[in-house]
Amino acid sequence: MLYWKFSKKKRNKAIHFLKTLENSGLNDPLKATEIAGNESQLESYSGLFIPGGHAPMTDIVFENWFDSNEFNHSTGEILSHFHMHRKPTAAICHGVAALAAAPEHGGKWLYNGYQMTCITMMAEWLAEDMPFFKTLKGHMRDYPTHMLQRKGAIIQQKNIPFLSQVVEDQELITAQDPFAAEELGKQLKIKIDNYLHEKK
Repeated sequence: MLYWKFSKKKRNKAIHFLKTLENSGLNDPLKATEIAGNESQLESYSGLFIPGGHAPMTDIVFENWFDSNEFNHSTGEILSHFHMHRKPTAAICHGVAALAAAPEHGGKWLYNGYQMTCITMMAEWLAEDMPFFKTLKGHMRDYPTHMLQRKGAIIQQKNIPFLSQVVEDQELITAQDPFAAEELGKQLKIKIDNYLHEKK
């Protein structure tokens, strides 16, 4: 209930919307390998959203993080298409780490010098180490903040819990955590509407 500001109405609306998405094919998505490199397929998309959670760290950022630290080339190809065509690209929480899989062009990472946000190290500490609060057993091998900074991102974060933090830079919109989801959604819709208007 925390993410819906303790509003059952907002929570129920979100659940209804999720069910609508599931009925539209959310549970049977195309694989990144089926989209990457397929320009006609990529051209059919007007925006990209990368969700949060730990799952993206495993197989969206990396080919398979259980086996190696090799970045996911399909993710990199998709990000490259959206970047080169200036298409709206959004990510939230741990999902922002997927940007690290973007390739280099001219010796520089695609998002070098971009301002962005992602899950804070304080939030990671709360989930991994804080007594009575921690929800995870163990620690991740690397963290979005560190990965993105090493690549050349300028990270902006709020360490005060429950505050929305959304950062926009060129075609990219990033949100710190689920508390920023509503604001991210609104900004992404505006950005996609503007992109479609300019494309006409």
